Amino acid sequence: MKALQILMILQIWLMCNSLLCGQDFSSYRVTQDRVLVAALDPLHQVYYINDKRQLYKLVPAQNREYLYTDLFVDQQTVIQAQNPFKVLLYKKDVGTLVTLDSRLNQTARINLFDLGYFDVSAVATANDNQSIWLFDKASQQLVRLDQNNRQTFFSPVMPQQIGHELDPVYITETESKVYLVDPAKGIFIFDNIGNYFKKLPLEGIRKIWVFGPRMLYYFEGKIRQYDLLMMEDKVVMDLDGYADVFLSREFILALKSTGELYRVPWPVKP
Repeated sequence: MKALQILMILQIWLMCNSLLCGQDFSSYRVTQDRVLVAALDPLHQVYYINDKRQLYKLVPAQNREYLYTDLFVDQQTVIQAQNPFKVLLYKKDVGTLVTLDSRLNQTARINLFDLGYFDVSAVATANDNQSIWLFDKASQQLVRLDQNNRQTFFSPVMPQQIGHELDPVYITETESKVYLVDPAKGIFIFDNIGNYFKKLPLEGIRKIWVFGPRMLYYFEGKIRQYDLLMMEDKVVMDLDGYADVFLSREFILALKSTGELYRVPWPVKP
């Protein structure tokens, strides 16, 4: 009996200690809203669009939330939250690109059609915190716009530079490299002035997250890690049953096709 009491006390102590240390070993639903689109920024802040066409930002560290509403916000709107202080909302069919600050106040509204870009397949913030990267599928060029929407860079056309056309659905800039993710052809890496560097032959991928020399992605129900130095690929975690997944160093944000959005802990943080 005494041994059993000691064991129970030890289990309670371990549970309390985990809570006090801020560790979370269980998954839980982030919101009761039906979520259509979601995103996660590097500060572990959650963004989602619900079926009421509202964009929410959740800041767990401050127990706060912010709201943005606009008629163009819906299931077709892409949230790009790579820069928490310059969040992008993009809707391809109308060519509308909106920038928001850290409190979801609108700071700019750009019509890419008016600028002559009629088929932009992906957008992202640049690391200078002012410029925006976009891929113009019609001209097959990677383009950078400054804060006044002026074109400060455009690459050679892709068939001349890499030998074929691209249709990227995701762009990210990290550590002086720009990654274009084309699900059908692979991942294409450029330097931060748009010069082609190399291709990673990983197909079927729609988003990536780069943490130093490790690139993580979600594919066929598994989170996988690609070592950019050793060129080795391995499974990090099985996570089947989700329509979309978003990664940070602290936790995983996972969206089901039915609209439930969950926060899932890492077994081992990357």
